[in-house]
Amino acid sequence: LSMDSKVLFLGEVSEKEVLDHIRSSMLLVIPSEYEVFPLVLTEALSSGTPVLVSEGKWSEWIRFKGVIRSPTSPEELSNKIKEVLSRIDELTAEISMEDFPSWEEISRAYYSIYKLLAGGEID
Repeated sequence: LSMDSKVLFLGEVSEKEVLDHIRSSMLLVIPSEYEVFPLVLTEALSSGTPVLVSEGKWSEWIRFKGVIRSPTSPEELSNKIKEVLSRIDELTAEISMEDFPSWEEISRAYYSIYKLLAGGEID
C-alpha cells in the first residue's frame, strides 16, 4: 500500500496499548458504512482524540462536521482527512463530554438497527 512510513499496522495489542495509541493519535478514522456503536469512538473522544466518521444513524451526535459522505471513495476520504487535519487544534478543543450520547440515544440507535435487521424500516 506504500503507507508504511505513515501508517502503523500493529496486529494484536493489549487494551492498554490500544488506549495509549488512541491518546497519542491526532485523529481516528472510522470509514465504515454500518456500525452498531463502536466503542473505540467513545474511547477516542474521552481521550480528546477527534474522530472522522462516515455518515450514518450512529454518527448524528458527532458535534464537528467530520463526516465522510461516500466511504467507498478513497479520494473523498483522503480529502476529508486533509480538511480535518487542517483544523485539528480547533476540533480537539471542541471535544466535550457533553457531546457524548445519552444511554437513551444509544438504545434508540440499537433499536433502529434491530428493527432493520428484522425486516422493518429505520425510524
